[in-house]
Amino acid sequence: VLLFLLLMCVGAFGFNRAHHWPLAVVAWVGVTALTLSMSLAVVHGRAPSHPLVRVTAAVALAFGLIGVFGIAWETSVWVVPITAMACLRGPVRIAVVVLAPVAMLTYDTLWWLSVADPSTYALCWNAVYWLVVSTLVVAGVWASVRLVPIVAELDAARDALAAGAVRTERRRLSRDLHDVVGQSLTAISLKGDLARRLIEADRAGATREVVELEAVASSLADEIAAVARDDREVAFATEAGAAIDLLRLAGIDVVADLEVDGLGAETSAALGFAMREGATNILRHADARQCTIVAARGEDGVVRLELVNDGAVVRNGGGTGLQSLAERLAEIDGLAAGGPIGGGRFRLRVEAPA
Repeated sequence: VLLFLLLMCVGAFGFNRAHHWPLAVVAWVGVTALTLSMSLAVVHGRAPSHPLVRVTAAVALAFGLIGVFGIAWETSVWVVPITAMACLRGPVRIAVVVLAPVAMLTYDTLWWLSVADPSTYALCWNAVYWLVVSTLVVAGVWASVRLVPIVAELDAARDALAAGAVRTERRRLSRDLHDVVGQSLTAISLKGDLARRLIEADRAGATREVVELEAVASSLADEIAAVARDDREVAFATEAGAAIDLLRLAGIDVVADLEVDGLGAETSAALGFAMREGATNILRHADARQCTIVAARGEDGVVRLELVNDGAVVRNGGGTGLQSLAERLAEIDGLAAGGPIGGGRFRLRVEAPA
C-alpha cells in the first residue's frame, strides 16, 4: 500500500504527478513512519501507544492533504482503515474501517465527474473496483492483526512443550540413574569390602570377588549408556534374582516367595525397579539381618510385592528413590509406599496391574 502511494505521487503509472510532489514525498515519509511504528508494536505483541492520536494523524494525513496533492494522494486513505484495525476496538473500529473507503470512493467519483463525463457503467465499475480493492486490503490487514497473537500463542505453546519435554527427560535421567547407580555402587562397595577382608585369608576368594567387582563396574558402564539412549530393558525375574543375591552377599537372611509368572512388560519393569530400590534401601539405610520378599497375584488381577526387613533406621522424610518409584507405578495405575511397621522393621509395598 505504501509503495503504491509513493509511485502514484511521482507519476510512475503514467498518471499526472501529485501537486507539489516533493512535499508529497515528505508526507509519504510521515505516513510510512506512522504505519511502520504501529506495525512493529503489533508484531511484538503490544498494543500501539496513543491509539486515538495515531488514528487522528492517519485521517489528517490522508484526507487533509488530498486537496493539496490531488487525486494521486487518494490511496493514502487505505492507511486509515489499516491504522484503525491495529489501534481501535469495537464499534468505533468498524465505523472507521467502513467509512474511510466509502469516503475515498465518494471523493474519487466526484473528482471524476468534475473532470470528465463518465458513463453510468464506468462509474459502477469504478465503485466495484474500489470496494473490492478496499475489502481485500482490509481483509488482509485484519488477517495479519489476528495472525500475530495466534503465532505468539503457538510460539509460547511450543516453548512450553519444549520446556516440559526437557523437564520430563531430566526426571527420567535422574530416576534411571538413581536406580542403576544406587544398586550397582552398593554391589561394588560390598564386593570391594569382601575382597579386602579375604585378601589375607583367602587370596583366591579375594581374586574372585575382584573379578566380579570388575564385571559389576563394566555392567554399570553399559547400563548408564543404555539410560542415556533410553533403551534399558528391566524384568522382574532378573532384578529379583540380582537383588536377592546382593542381599545375601551382605550377610542378610533372605526368605523369598515369588509366584508371579506371565507379567506384562510394563508391570514386570515396574516391579523390577521396585526390587532394585528395595534392596538398595535395605543395604544403605538399615542394619538388616533378615528380609522377607513376597510377590503374589491377587484374584482382582493386581500383583502385590512386599519387602520387609529388620534393623530399620528412622529417617526424616521420604527418599528420592521412593518418590521416583511411586511415580513409575503411578504411570501404570499402580502404587508404591514405604514406611516403618514397628519392631524396628520397614516395609516397602508395591501394587501394579498384572
